[in-house]
Amino acid sequence: MSYNSQTPNLGLPQWILSDPPQMSDFNGAFSKIDNFAGKTTPVAKGGTGATTAEGARTNIGIGTQLWSGSWSTGQITVPNLTNYTMFYLDVSNSNTLVPAFRENSSLRGSSGYFSSNDYGHLALFDASVSGNTLTYGHLIDISISRAGNMGFSDDLEVVAIYGIF
Repeated sequence: MSYNSQTPNLGLPQWILSDPPQMSDFNGAFSKIDNFAGKTTPVAKGGTGATTAEGARTNIGIGTQLWSGSWSTGQITVPNLTNYTMFYLDVSNSNTLVPAFRENSSLRGSSGYFSSNDYGHLALFDASVSGNTLTYGHLIDISISRAGNMGFSDDLEVVAIYGIF
């Protein structure tokens, strides 16, 4: 040991100017750092419980499919809905996912895209929320062409709901 003190958390060597560093000191320090980097903090203690980004997203539920089916009227029960504030809605007959946010007793979202016939589309969604239950409000698609032609469709349905955070 060629050092006179250690760091408080990992016990890494600390030298003063007169200490001659030794290769064994560096090797031991790098081993401690490498071992520490491979450890995870459990989700229950504020960590992700994973060693990879994909594992972290999975462990904390980002992008988890919460519900699938066909919803265009009435109520549905979405397991774990109360665990999330932001969602992605997969909408039938649409070329985009609709991001939606829960605030108090409302779930609202909107999204836009261009279709192959050069129409711009705006999808608008709203529902009311009570616990894990959603009550359908509206889901519409408004389309506008470059020439100014407009269209409206309300024959869409939510086919899947994903929790984001």
